Amino acid sequence: MIPLSSLRCWLLHLANADPPMHREAFYALKDRLCRRYGYFDGYDLQHLVQPCWGAHGERDEGPAQSHATCGRCGGTGIYRARWVRLERWQVGAFVFHRPVNSTDIPPQERQWGWGEWGREVIEGPIHHPRHGRCHAEACLWLYLLCGEWHLWGQALTTEWTSGWYAWPMLVLQRGTGAVLVCRRRCKSQKG
Repeated sequence: MIPLSSLRCWLLHLANADPPMHREAFYALKDRLCRRYGYFDGYDLQHLVQPCWGAHGERDEGPAQSHATCGRCGGTGIYRARWVRLERWQVGAFVFHRPVNSTDIPPQERQWGWGEWGREVIEGPIHHPRHGRCHAEACLWLYLLCGEWHLWGQALTTEWTSGWYAWPMLVLQRGTGAVLVCRRRCKSQKG
């Protein structure tokens, strides 16, 4: 028998790969689960770079002729570079990150008094493995098992996709969506 806390951790890992439409509520739940079932494991540093699209809004990779006179990047090809401090949470067998704060000042030039910056520097956005529609199924189960009835109902009725799946929650979501569409059509024909 799998403990419920382990099941929640696994579902959080799957759902975190592609959070639902209501991301603020999902991330609030993620924070609560990390604090309840995990432990704080230090910090990591994330370096995010936004390339410049050139003086005329055309995306160029790296410094080019159009960047030489560009007022946005000053010829570097980089519109903005940002460093984000991330809390690292170990929850079961999975590691989750939570952004704490960010700056445009490179770490060498900082005067933040943070102490240790972090064990790892993550270049670019964090990429999660994709599991098809499994993330949507996991998110619905996670809401249900955590007692987040409002989020579960909201996700069930607002985020359905076309097609049929062999996942019980996605089938329920699809059926709920079809019923709501029929109700709306009936009301519009009467009114």
